[in-house]
Amino acid sequence: MRKLRITMALGLVLSVALGTVAVAHPEDPDVLSPLDAHHQHGGDDGHLDEVQENVELVGKLDLFEGGEQPGRISDVGVFGDHAYLGAFYEPNCEDGGVYVVDISDPANPTEARFIPTSPGSYVGEGVQVLDLNVQNGFKGQVLLFNNENCYPVVGGGV
Repeated sequence: MRKLRITMALGLVLSVALGTVAVAHPEDPDVLSPLDAHHQHGGDDGHLDEVQENVELVGKLDLFEGGEQPGRISDVGVFGDHAYLGAFYEPNCEDGGVYVVDISDPANPTEARFIPTSPGSYVGEGVQVLDLNVQNGFKGQVLLFNNENCYPVVGGGV
């Protein structure tokens, strides 16, 4: 149990430290601002072209009131009967988080819940589910996602 506490404390320290580093130089033109979210990763260089070959649409779910929001989903993780969709930056930076979607019936997916990020942050890439089995301790799944800062403030993390 002590090793688990130490590991969790180290993870917390690293997440706070890394969140701080991500906004350490907002005046640097090579550091992207989330306000320019349509150029995630510094533009389109090195990205694969999108294609629609050998893909069959099985089901569809409209998560957004008012219609589609291009670029809003930052990452997708799947574990068991659920998909976890990261909610990327939007203009007011108030609705970041993770959409949990029940995909037990792939033709009819349903939104199970929404897990918000901390205020002033959003989810970038890295939505993961970790299956843990700690000896003499916790056994189950843990959802991990990042909280990237919308503005140059301290407070991001995991």
